[in-house]
Amino acid sequence: MRKTTTLLLFFAAATLFAATNPFPATPAGGVAKAWVEAFPTEPTMKAFLLKNISADGFKRRSLDDRLKTYRDLKKKYVSLRFDSIVESSPFELHVSLLCTGDNVKRTFIFAVDAEPPNKLASISIAELQHHGLGALFH
Repeated sequence: MRKTTTLLLFFAAATLFAATNPFPATPAGGVAKAWVEAFPTEPTMKAFLLKNISADGFKRRSLDDRLKTYRDLKKKYVSLRFDSIVESSPFELHVSLLCTGDNVKRTFIFAVDAEPPNKLASISIAELQHHGLGALFH
């Protein structure tokens, strides 16, 4: 009986965790989750970028350029809500997010470095437009 109760509690806890953290437990999932959580305010996004972009990444695009892109996204999308996982691998995650500014679901593609500490390599947003994907934070 005790083993059954412990097992039931474990599955209940796992279900609750999955419901509150829909992102996969992968390097890409962790970075994507942190980015979505940082989206509401510029100070949290700046802290995210400083923690999750490599020195080489900042050589390619400065923090100021990345924050300008963030401001443009924030103005356009207002806020982001998790919708679903589209595709997942350890180092790349395609996640559907509802952009509340225009009430449109978009697929965000998060890629991280394959080597620890798995810094953010890029974020792309799949837009339905004639020229394909909009690339961000490269």
